[in-house]
Amino acid sequence: EDPIKTLPRRCCALHRTMAPIQLAYWGVRGLAQPIRLLLEYTDERYEEKRYKRTDFGEWKIVKYHLGIGFPNLPYIIDGDVKLSQSAVILRYLGEKYGLGGKNAKEKAEIAMTEAAVRDLRLGLSKISYSQNYEEERPNYIPTFEIGMEEISNFLGSKIWLMGESITYADFSLYENLCAFHSFEPSCFDKHPNLKQYVERFECLPFDSLSNEMLLCSNPQVLFQDIPYPLLQHLKLQTHPDWIAMNTIPESPQMMRGSHLLFFHYQASCRCVRTSYNDR
Repeated sequence: EDPIKTLPRRCCALHRTMAPIQLAYWGVRGLAQPIRLLLEYTDERYEEKRYKRTDFGEWKIVKYHLGIGFPNLPYIIDGDVKLSQSAVILRYLGEKYGLGGKNAKEKAEIAMTEAAVRDLRLGLSKISYSQNYEEERPNYIPTFEIGMEEISNFLGSKIWLMGESITYADFSLYENLCAFHSFEPSCFDKHPNLKQYVERFECLPFDSLSNEMLLCSNPQVLFQDIPYPLLQHLKLQTHPDWIAMNTIPESPQMMRGSHLLFFHYQASCRCVRTSYNDR
C-alpha cells in the first residue's frame, strides 16, 4: 500500500473538540486555506462562516462583539479559545493536534519555516497590488527564485519539511506553492523535489475533499472562479464553464491580488462540512 495514502490521522480522540470549531473568513481560499486543509486532515468537526468580500457591512457589525482580542479575518472560536491572525491559528491547531513539533528545537524550526514561506508570499502579494505590476514583476523574479531555492534546499530529500512527520507548516507550504506555481508556472522546473512534494501532499487522506480542491494538479480549479478580466490579463485560454460572471474585481490591482492572494474557489463549497450559501 502507498504509505502516503494510508498515513494515519494525527488527531486523537483526546484532542477532538466537543463542539465544532468555528472558522470565519471571506468567501475565498486566501489566508484561511491552510487552516481548512489542516482541519480536514485531522478530521475535526468545524463550521465555517464565509463573509462576502463585496459587502463589508456584515463583518463590521459583528467584528467587535466576538470576544476576540484583536478581531480580524480569519478567526477561529474553539470553546473559550478565540484567535485571529492566520499564522497564530495554524500554529495553535498544529500544536493541539500533535502537528507542532516534538521538542523546542523542532517547534522553532517549524515556526521559522512557516514564517519564511509566508514572507515570500507577502512579497508576491505586495507587487500584485502595485499599479506598476508589469514593471515590478521582472524585478521581483530574482528575489522569488532565491526564495524558491531556499525552500527547496531546506526540504532536500525529506518527505515533509521536518522529515517523516507532517507538521502544520506543511499545510502552509502546500498552499503557497500553489500560489508560487500560479505566479511563475516554471518555478518547479529547477526544483523537482518541490513538485514531488506537492504530489505527495495531494495524496493525503482528505476523506471529505474531492481531488478538485487540490489546485496544483488540477488547473481547471484555478480558472473555475477567477474573474474573466483577470483571465484576459493572464492571457490564458478559458472554457466558458469555468467563468463565474458574478465575480468582477474592483480594480486591476485586485484582479492580480485575486490571482496571487485570494484564489476564488467555488469548488470548496462542495468540500467543507458546512454549506456555502451566502455567496
